[in-house]
Amino acid sequence: MKFGDVPEHSFIEKALLVKAISDLAKLEGNSKRPVYAIHKWWARRLSSVIRALIIGIFLPEKTSEDDFWKAYYESCDLSGLTILDTFMGGGTCLVEAKKMKANVIGVDIDPLACFITKKEIEDCNELKLIRKYRILLKNVEEELKHYYITRIGDNFFEVVNFFWVYQLNCPKCNSPVFSHPHYYLAKDKNNMVAFCRYCGKIEELPSDRKMFVCGRCRKKTFIYKGSYKKGIATCINCGRSIAVAYNVSGTNSLKLFALEYIKDGKRFYKEADDYDIWLYEKAKMDFLRLSNRITLIPEDKIPINKSGDARPQNHGYLLFKDLFNERQLLSLSILLDNIMKIEEDDIREWFLLAFSDCLASNNMLCCYAYDYKS
Repeated sequence: MKFGDVPEHSFIEKALLVKAISDLAKLEGNSKRPVYAIHKWWARRLSSVIRALIIGIFLPEKTSEDDFWKAYYESCDLSGLTILDTFMGGGTCLVEAKKMKANVIGVDIDPLACFITKKEIEDCNELKLIRKYRILLKNVEEELKHYYITRIGDNFFEVVNFFWVYQLNCPKCNSPVFSHPHYYLAKDKNNMVAFCRYCGKIEELPSDRKMFVCGRCRKKTFIYKGSYKKGIATCINCGRSIAVAYNVSGTNSLKLFALEYIKDGKRFYKEADDYDIWLYEKAKMDFLRLSNRITLIPEDKIPINKSGDARPQNHGYLLFKDLFNERQLLSLSILLDNIMKIEEDDIREWFLLAFSDCLASNNMLCCYAYDYKS
């Protein structure tokens, strides 16, 4: 369908099918189109809604519902027309308009929004990108893979997740206090992976269990009664309550207590042992040793929220780089260094976009999907 100028009174002003479009958007909300998955954006408008709005602008007010849906599902042609979005955010309006062959112009105060949208509407040389990815992967993997393994007996396995917990010191009995909201790592409808609150031993249990007796220390653990709730950690030795805020210093107060690793294509869990702790300490030392080479880590301060919310700072996270531990900083810096060496601007930008997006799931404030176990 070919569209011309905007009618004097359009369908969007008089009869837009808000309820039906909303129902359609609910379906899309669980399965966004690939173009919108290249980088997270906050409160991104769904493409089904934006497409409906654009089409509703160009249809006259007396358009029937059937004709609206016919236009919605047909190939629409806005060639020769220009769509301007002065607050483009994640770029949905421009992407949907470009799909309909419109000229598009976007403006935003946020440079990240501009960068994301620029790449969303650009053509991509997929074969060239894949070739460069394989080279990048080979170079980075050789340098970083040995930081993400664990040893069981004489065998080594790839680690996919590290589990950390805040460790405080009880001012009353001087015992270590850990801020566990509960004592399980993962579960599905059949099984659960839980750990002893006293000695940390990991147990495989039926998913409906609420308590178990540790096979090593013989003490009871009530799985859902953690030592941390609403910012307060409780000493399991003497019962003293301690506010986590102001009593921890960012990643320096975190203790590695468990890992998730891959064996024969399946995921397993284990306690962090001496080898795992040694390997992390080695990564810290290597990070310090390579500090002269690593020049791309920002030194920007985390701003305090306009409402006065200073929770990151209260927990010891003063700079953006403080959100990452030394192993993460080392790995991300080496990855970024290799990306920046790519000569082709367009290819380098694709990897920079992926790098930016990965930061949200590769820092020390990420929450694990506890209620999912593959």
